[in-house]
Amino acid sequence: MKALPGNNAGPQWSNKLLDDLVFIRKHRRYPFSKMTILPAISLFFLLVFGSRMIYSTLFLHKTDIHVMTWVAMVFVVLGIFGVANSYYNILRFKSIRTPFFANENMRLVEEFLRSQQLNLYRHPQAPEVFQILSRPLGNTEQREVMIFIANDKCILINSHFINTKWTISPQSRNYRNMASRLKEWLKIHYPNTNTTVMAQ
Repeated sequence: MKALPGNNAGPQWSNKLLDDLVFIRKHRRYPFSKMTILPAISLFFLLVFGSRMIYSTLFLHKTDIHVMTWVAMVFVVLGIFGVANSYYNILRFKSIRTPFFANENMRLVEEFLRSQQLNLYRHPQAPEVFQILSRPLGNTEQREVMIFIANDKCILINSHFINTKWTISPQSRNYRNMASRLKEWLKIHYPNTNTTVMAQ
């Protein structure tokens, strides 16, 4: 997954990224792609290898064959479920419903992010998309990127980590905190606005 560049940073959007934006608006998640799905497949094979190691270890200790089989199956099933859940959570967007259309939601997102004293970026070809980017984490080039998309009747929020390669890193708590802060901010500054947070 690529970070969306700001006004003065990064290359122009490719047609693929623009196509992704249409997909995101419709499905409330990033599309599956070769770049994003390969790490998930790698983790799947790692889980299978781990289950075989457990099976072999139990066999060497002459544990009952039925016990070995069930332990390996439980390990694989839980592992697959955990990987699939983490993967889907990274791709999906939280949706904060509002009574406004995209133009008004764009103004609200910009006003909210500036009130939080955050440096925000907007792409000139897609002004409804906002991005805030964290500083490098530790001694690595890994950063957290948070995306806001002002849509009709909702504001979409996603957070993920970027590096030189795609990784299935869990979303940080900042993602949930930011969604909650935006909801509370809307209640305070626009008390007649009925907002709800939906995890699509």
